[in-house]
Amino acid sequence: MAVGEREVLIHSAESGTTDLVRDGEPARRVRFEETMRGAQLVPGPAGTVWQVSGAGGGELTVGRWSLAGEPLTPTDRLPGLLGWGASTGDGAGGLLLSGVGGVWLLDAAQPPQRVTRGRVLAAGPRVLLTVDCDERMRCQRLVHDRRTGTDRVLGPARPDDAGRYPGSASTSPDGRWLVEPGGFARGGFRVVDLATNREVAALEAELGFADPAGSAVWTPDNRLLLVAEGRLVVVDPVAGRSVTPDVELAGVRRIALRA
Repeated sequence: MAVGEREVLIHSAESGTTDLVRDGEPARRVRFEETMRGAQLVPGPAGTVWQVSGAGGGELTVGRWSLAGEPLTPTDRLPGLLGWGASTGDGAGGLLLSGVGGVWLLDAAQPPQRVTRGRVLAAGPRVLLTVDCDERMRCQRLVHDRRTGTDRVLGPARPDDAGRYPGSASTSPDGRWLVEPGGFARGGFRVVDLATNREVAALEAELGFADPAGSAVWTPDNRLLLVAEGRLVVVDPVAGRSVTPDVELAGVRRIALRA
């Protein structure tokens, strides 16, 4: 769920419990006060998580907590509804909220900012991939440069973009590559060069679903993509090929890389 310098926070979908595992120590059960009532936990800045809860009356409560389950900030009340894909990480410790008027970015350093009036399809430290439509409902994919705040048209929206939820894809740390679901009919994953909008690699999803944002992670040098699909798959997007080391990951649906 979240990775710190010397610890990881893990969550069991089967039991609904959350544990903090520090290097060289046994797992320790952690309780976040709202998680038993359907709150969402999203990775935050180093060693923290965002907790997003439904407050009723069309509002959300948002706050940051340590990985040990200790509140770090006062709770804010914001307009919005808690639901599937309503909140997701931005790939750099911030929080993306899909709510009234589009998608908003929250981080620890500045007030909320609107990223798009449309949807965020993929997030990463350098660029976001969004989809938005004009007044005649002509929809395009846009590459949003987070440093300059500018948008670049990547191409027309794909048919399955309307059914995508925030957090279902990710962009590489340098903003060059996109990994996303292959589509409703095709399934699996695909890797796209964001400079040319060209597909450079495709993988089948052996687990029967595609969640690239959680089950795929880029190496810090942007050269390789590591994918958990019942086994470890290493993708080289430049060469357009993949290899499968002898590493079993049966039952593992989310992975993270710690340098």
